[in-house]
Amino acid sequence: MQETSPALAIRLLGAAEIRVQGTPLPRLRSRQGLRLLALLALRSPRELERRFIAGMLWPETTEENGLALLRRALTDLRRALGTEAERLCSPSRHTLQLVLDQGGWLDTQALAASLKQPDGAPEALALYRGPLLEGFHDDWILGEREHLQLLFLEALERWAAQAAPAEAAPLLRRVLLLDPLREPSLRALLEALAAQGDTAGLTAAFRQFRKNLRRALDSEPDDTTTRLYRRLLRASAQHVPSTTPARPNSLPQPLTLFFGREGEAGRLRSLLEQPQHRLITLTGPGGAGKTRLATELGHAVTALFPGGVLFLALAELTEPEQVLPSLTQLLGVVQGPESGALERVRTALSRSGQRTLLVLDNLEQLLAHPAAPQLRQLVGQLLRGCEQLTCLTTSRIALRLSGEREFPVPPLSLPAPNTPLERLSGYASIALFRDRAQSLRPEWELTPENADQVTTLCQRLEGSPLAIELAAGALRVLPLPQILQRLENRLELLADRRHDIPERHRSLRAVLDWSYRLLSPELQRFFIRLAVFRGGCSLVAASVVCEIPDITDALEALSTLEEHSLIQFEASDEGRYVLLEVVREFATERLTEQGWLEEAQSRHAAHFSQLAEEASRGLLTPEQAHWHAVMDSDDENIRAALDNLAATPTEPNTERFLQLSASLSRFWERRSYFREAYQRCQQGLALHGSRPHTELSARALLRMGVHCWRFNELTPSRRYTEQALTYFRATGNLTAQGDALQHLGILTNEEGNPTEAQRLFEEGLALMRRAGDRNRIASLLGNLGWIAAGTGQLDEAVQFYEEQLTLRRELGDLGRIARSLGHLGSVALKAGQLEKAERYYEESLALNRQFKNEFALASDLYALAELAYERGALDQARALCTEALAIHERLGVVCDPEENQVLKRVFPA
Repeated sequence: MQETSPALAIRLLGAAEIRVQGTPLPRLRSRQGLRLLALLALRSPRELERRFIAGMLWPETTEENGLALLRRALTDLRRALGTEAERLCSPSRHTLQLVLDQGGWLDTQALAASLKQPDGAPEALALYRGPLLEGFHDDWILGEREHLQLLFLEALERWAAQAAPAEAAPLLRRVLLLDPLREPSLRALLEALAAQGDTAGLTAAFRQFRKNLRRALDSEPDDTTTRLYRRLLRASAQHVPSTTPARPNSLPQPLTLFFGREGEAGRLRSLLEQPQHRLITLTGPGGAGKTRLATELGHAVTALFPGGVLFLALAELTEPEQVLPSLTQLLGVVQGPESGALERVRTALSRSGQRTLLVLDNLEQLLAHPAAPQLRQLVGQLLRGCEQLTCLTTSRIALRLSGEREFPVPPLSLPAPNTPLERLSGYASIALFRDRAQSLRPEWELTPENADQVTTLCQRLEGSPLAIELAAGALRVLPLPQILQRLENRLELLADRRHDIPERHRSLRAVLDWSYRLLSPELQRFFIRLAVFRGGCSLVAASVVCEIPDITDALEALSTLEEHSLIQFEASDEGRYVLLEVVREFATERLTEQGWLEEAQSRHAAHFSQLAEEASRGLLTPEQAHWHAVMDSDDENIRAALDNLAATPTEPNTERFLQLSASLSRFWERRSYFREAYQRCQQGLALHGSRPHTELSARALLRMGVHCWRFNELTPSRRYTEQALTYFRATGNLTAQGDALQHLGILTNEEGNPTEAQRLFEEGLALMRRAGDRNRIASLLGNLGWIAAGTGQLDEAVQFYEEQLTLRRELGDLGRIARSLGHLGSVALKAGQLEKAERYYEESLALNRQFKNEFALASDLYALAELAYERGALDQARALCTEALAIHERLGVVCDPEENQVLKRVFPA
């Protein structure tokens, strides 16, 4: 593919992927739009008759209906293509054409070009991500798919026939992955492996082919194949030299398919192509797929390393000093005095004078050993003494040597919820699960009925290859729904009974325990305390909750855990440290075993209570955008703190629950989390009792009154508010009295008594002026403007709202500035000043979108819908009302009377 990103890039091989100016194509209304684009792309630059296209895409309907459906799909596709829609042209009234020159790119065209090149194998292998339009089963697609795959396989066989055995073997393996019963390719692979002296690979390839043949056709390999295999095996046993000099290659031969990692493999290959990158370390948690990626990469880059690709497994070694003897054994170096072992190894690695790749697999337990400097020294000496040597290492910890390129191995790709079935197999996590499931139960298929379950399972396992393989293994004894249910204890469920799996990979618990034991006792204590966080934590939060007061020491501890691949760092304004869910589960077990869980949860709740209190004040300042971001990032932690406090309802915990929920009320309001605020307030009152005994419980009653009002429960709303007001009058709390009077005024006005409502607002305003609380003064001015506007006193309403807006601009409260603008827009609309009203509402709308205040956003949308209706723009009015209704439905709130009037006008019965 060209270096600069094409304006329109169409990938049809594997799961379809369309990008316009580098951005994924917006979702089409139906899959027929994608079929239409694929058909035109595959025939480009030819013109196609519209009748032909309709017949291909809608073969079961009449020609007239088919053409109508084509017009609809064409409109949908042009809308999605945006700036590139002009490529879809109509050379005549009856034809369509897709133009791909000058900035268009199609993977099947690029593949066809590479198949004709003598050296086109690398590009073709990268382009062929899977069958054409994977997941689609139309007759015309199946024909195109078989034709393309046949061309690809024949090219691979042609390239393999012209290549040296080491380059031929991976090409032939790819052929057999796509067509496992292609016997001539197997025979060519057997000869290539034998020429390299790879007896183990020779045997594994023949046995796997025989297994595939028996399973698919209940048949045996051809006599020609069997005789060839036996002859090559005998020759290998007799050490008959190959006619082609064998290049050293000790890579393991995987017995299962490999999924995903195309991007990672491409970037790694690019690094390996550059001789200056001589030490590359794949890092990641246990089970991330580091060894498999290194193995597949080794097979793919044999042509880059004429001196050979050597693989040394180190997982079973316990001492760094054991590495050098293991290398001598791998290289077949003659034993001699120990003092000369390093020089003999360097001589063996340099003998060919050509580039050589040495894969050192599973270094982490050696790097955690006190003698780790010896290992680092050994690797450095090998690289300095062998100019043509490149080292590829895998470890949960990087070596930290000069020139090292660390390459974190990410989880497998995951689909979003509700991804269409035909696109699911394009995600490596889903493809891996399907393959491993079918290896156990050949009849198992990914279907519309189980697709959501498989997606959920892979998401909950966070794309971990080991975890997904272990979950698929559970299909031996459990149906998929039960596997999902039992994932609550995934450490027990996800275990493997296969005997050819390393002990450290037999279960997720073993994988994590392996890493945990490599930590110092102090670091173990710090690590398991991180289990109380949800959704990650900041450096400061980790320092406070995990009891390392010195921020530098806390940073060092987190960095070490990241090096051990037990946590992940996510770049953001402040940076966050995240535990994968399965790691958090393991840490929670250890924390509980030590008896430290409740104490850690208490420190966690204390920290986030303090943070919420600071945020509540900060949300009234010009720094509110910062505080919104802080609270958004710790949303899960705050919920966890509330849940933990409610789970152990001691008197101190109940008080802290009420305090935390009080501090959160402003954030919940700004984010329109009304349902959650209502439920948490109910929860707090149930814990504490529904009578106001303290300032906190009275505040909770007042908040409950507000929440009931939002959900149109007016009677309990008045009861809660009056109880709170009685308490506040008795204690003399001016600001709390003002809040209660304000809410009673709102209730009273909605009950149809604006005169009494005005009296309550004025009483509240007088109290707030005495208290000098400018935020509350501004709120009550708005309430008085509401009364004035509702009683037709528009000039007076404007005065109240403008005074309120001035105060809020002085305070820098952008969220509430939006509310004041909305009020002024409402008055302008009533006065018939439509242009002025629109300016106010547009400014308010922009602020509410910026601060994600959905409740206020819906109000702006209704107002703008009314303006659009007044201008005669009925379609625009309906679109605005539809968006507002969707927000109300999402929030679980109802329209107020004015909004209902707008709906009746825009959508008349």
